[in-house]
Amino acid sequence: MEADGGAPPPFWTAPESLRRLSRLSRPGVTADKSAHKQQQADDSEAAQRRLLRARLPSWLPEAVYGRVTYYRAHLAAFTLLGLLGGAVLFGIEGGRRPFTSCAFTTVSALTQTGLIVVDTAALRKPSQALVLLLITAGGGILGSTIPITLRRLVFQWAPAPGTAPGAAGVAAPSGARARAAAEAARHELHFEALTLVRRAILVYWAALLLLAFLLLGGYLHAARRATLASEGVATWWFAGFHVISALHNAGFALTSTNLIPFRDDALVLNLTAFLILAGNTAHPIFLRLAVYGWWRWEARRAAHGRRAAVLAYVMRHPRACALQLLPPATTATLALAIAALTAAEFGLLLGFNARSPPFAGLSGYGVLNLGWFHSVDVRTAGFNALDVAALSPPIWVVWVAAMYLSALPVTVSIRASNPARPAAGTAAAAGHELKRMLTADLFWLYAPWAFLVCAEAGQLHDAALTPFSLLFENASALGTVGLSLGYPGSVTSLAARLSPVSQWALMLTMLVGRNRGLPRDSEALLALEELYLARASAEGGGRGGGVEGGGGRRPHPHPPPHPHPHAHPHPHALALAVRSAPPPRVLLPTIADVDDSAPATAEASAASASALDGPGGRSPAADGGAAV
Repeated sequence: MEADGGAPPPFWTAPESLRRLSRLSRPGVTADKSAHKQQQADDSEAAQRRLLRARLPSWLPEAVYGRVTYYRAHLAAFTLLGLLGGAVLFGIEGGRRPFTSCAFTTVSALTQTGLIVVDTAALRKPSQALVLLLITAGGGILGSTIPITLRRLVFQWAPAPGTAPGAAGVAAPSGARARAAAEAARHELHFEALTLVRRAILVYWAALLLLAFLLLGGYLHAARRATLASEGVATWWFAGFHVISALHNAGFALTSTNLIPFRDDALVLNLTAFLILAGNTAHPIFLRLAVYGWWRWEARRAAHGRRAAVLAYVMRHPRACALQLLPPATTATLALAIAALTAAEFGLLLGFNARSPPFAGLSGYGVLNLGWFHSVDVRTAGFNALDVAALSPPIWVVWVAAMYLSALPVTVSIRASNPARPAAGTAAAAGHELKRMLTADLFWLYAPWAFLVCAEAGQLHDAALTPFSLLFENASALGTVGLSLGYPGSVTSLAARLSPVSQWALMLTMLVGRNRGLPRDSEALLALEELYLARASAEGGGRGGGVEGGGGRRPHPHPPPHPHPHAHPHPHALALAVRSAPPPRVLLPTIADVDDSAPATAEASAASASALDGPGGRSPAADGGAAV
């Protein structure tokens, strides 16, 4: 079939759609879709590289293009920000502390690890505020909004589909108009979904902080003011610092002995455990519940309203809107995994240590409460409500394994639920990702530990500094947990006793550990190449102008409210699109042939979008497409 003309393809179908349309427009080409597959791939890659080369800085080497992935950008940003924070902290402290100690503190705060080589309570107030700022900046909740913002920019900068169906005086076929209308509706629907999800995450984060701060501050002011006064800490300053540290799983505290003064305080321990779960360990579960509640409320308030339809779209295609917004089955599996791990850690902790000195003097309820708290805390947060060094050695081994596995439940759930994977392969994908992470992370568990043992060989005669204690410290850094066996007579982590070169090695491990939970770069939400292409296309006045360079229009700061006459279709068509249409694909393996005889009604637009999805409402991209 040949095409005499047609609407410009939507941006997110590039470059495969461009290759398909160009093939269809060449006379004499057969209908065999695989005849020119390799040539099309080569042409597409060359076109992308020319576009990037024309629009990105000319001083960058050729090898850089296409290699700036989200993972590398994230790792580089954390490294630079950590070192910059160390320099600022060094200046605030007036040079009283070595730069290595300052950099270690800021990297530990930024990566939410919590290992300390300087007593946080002994820092100056501005230094404590800097630590708090870095904890917030490196937090996973706020960090999850970055991919959403980048994805919104792609939709904002990309040419709106169907905006020029009669370009160059060529009338678009009715089928092309129908397809363009459907794509325009999906374009705006997905853009609004990204906006609402980002808003939900920010409100979720702010509400948790505010409510926990008021509850904890009020309680401490009424019941534990004397405890904090003996530590020399203001009640409300402690409450604010602790709530932020707990929600971001940082493990920093303003008391020299961390949470040991509160080991028998049920409210402090349970509120901290709740914030740990809501901020990291079970964040996808809490986030889905929050978005679901918002959707149900909007559906009751205005069943046929636009916002209710957009939220329904989010609930049907959660992973296309946020990395940590998982499908229902994956969310349930994650909840079961977290419950099983927590129960196992709880049973082992009390089984080996219920009558040990750290639990002495507590009632039966106090023992259970402290055991529950540390079962939640051990995998990510690293708060200390008991003396870890006084526990039995078997639980140290269990905790090394728990810290090593810290990122696995959430990370495997996110990667296995990638929309680019076929639904039938989710379980197999989860198993594959679990094996891959367990084997890949072994290098970072063993290699830095071997380096520490060699670097500290002169101190290994010390009974408190053993190869196992170094393994424990490295596992804590890799899992960004912050637990440490410590050193007798010191309130800091064992890292404070190590040489500067060993501290730098632990900093590298913390940075790698903070980034090991990131999803794969095949995620559409992490496709930085699409952001580059969209920016170049917007600056070049369209897709064609971007390749050759030259001037062009600047992108409009906001997308037009009605990018196409069919952007707001009939409510019935909108409901059909929400139920059937998958989220827009960045890269599709093929583009369906244009049917010149299709009607151009709003209902037909939604129907054509559904038809493109294939059986069951799935896009062909889900069975082997490049990205979501």
